[in-house]
Amino acid sequence: MKTLFIFFILFFSLSALAEESDIYFCVSEENVGYFVNKNEKIHEMSYFKKVNFILNINFKKKTMLSEKVWLKDDVECIYSEISKTLYCISGYGAALSFYFPDKKYALSQLFVDTGYDDDLTLEYGYCEKF
Repeated sequence: MKTLFIFFILFFSLSALAEESDIYFCVSEENVGYFVNKNEKIHEMSYFKKVNFILNINFKKKTMLSEKVWLKDDVECIYSEISKTLYCISGYGAALSFYFPDKKYALSQLFVDTGYDDDLTLEYGYCEKF
């Protein structure tokens, strides 16, 4: 009886703590940007490899997370009721907008630090719920 009681307490406390988030698989349709070379002043525009990624969206808390595209750790988001879009940016310079009606996204990598040679990119695509 004691074991059953402990099981119920653990089950209900874990259920209460569980995030109410949705998991999406996002597919890149196009990815363009600039190759950044810290030794040169002129950056070359180019197409980049299309990157698919997993996106975790918590609509109630208005947050999005994705390790693969650097939308992690220090992320700030706002939701526009008018455009039905969630906009988030991370401390790593990843900015992602997610349009809920069509599950489309736009992602940019905006990390600018002259000590690094991270490329600046803009991509768009769509997501499907797992």
